[in-house]
Amino acid sequence: MKDSILRKRWSLLSILITLSNAVVIYALIHYLYGHGLWTANARARSVMSVWGGLAFFSSLVTAIVALVKDKSKAYAIVALCLSLFSFVFYAQ
Repeated sequence: MKDSILRKRWSLLSILITLSNAVVIYALIHYLYGHGLWTANARARSVMSVWGGLAFFSSLVTAIVALVKDKSKAYAIVALCLSLFSFVFYAQ
């Protein structure tokens, strides 16, 4: 229990930002698409792209801070990989 994820605040914050961003963006797109409001020129699309970019950037920064501050790098590497994976998935 000494090497718990709860003790790695920066890694946990980065993972939470990444996962919560993915859930919020997916839920919003699903809701808007289901109600016929998700079109090619929708204003929500540009707002969500800014939101997703800011969330990715903050997740990446906190993962890098976790790599620097945490003694055990395993959770920080997982947080960094999740952040980079979310960018690849988001940029498609």
